[in-house]
Amino acid sequence: MSGGFTTRTEGETRDAKLAVVRADLEAAKTYVQHIADTGPVAQAESTIQSAGLSVRKIGMRDKAPLAAEAGDVSGSVEVVAKAAARRASYDWQYSLDLKTWVDAPSTLQAKTTISGLTPVTVYYFRMRAIIGSGQQDWGTPVSMLVK
Repeated sequence: MSGGFTTRTEGETRDAKLAVVRADLEAAKTYVQHIADTGPVAQAESTIQSAGLSVRKIGMRDKAPLAAEAGDVSGSVEVVAKAAARRASYDWQYSLDLKTWVDAPSTLQAKTTISGLTPVTVYYFRMRAIIGSGQQDWGTPVSMLVK
């Protein structure tokens, strides 16, 4: 090696060795998890920690695919979706009867505010994402009584 630069061969060798280390670490983690899963439940956490690993906290809540909330102004609703991908656009629709759908403006964010709705009326909202692999199907509608 000269001048602090790594040659292509040295870099490939380093990457191959790193891949082996990562695979070994993953195998060790899987083995420890297996031992913890098959042993006494009361000892699972201490088994994992005794191997020098930390216990991962599992989130109890997962964001709903689609939710509707009252907007800041009467007759408006904020519709929020779980993001489909880092780069996506979203089509939005609303309905009074689940048969006839009205298009709302598309967005590049996984949320939109729909205004001009009739207060004290139940509306249904749905969304579909457009991602790199194409347009997805319309999701399951959610309903909300507009305030």
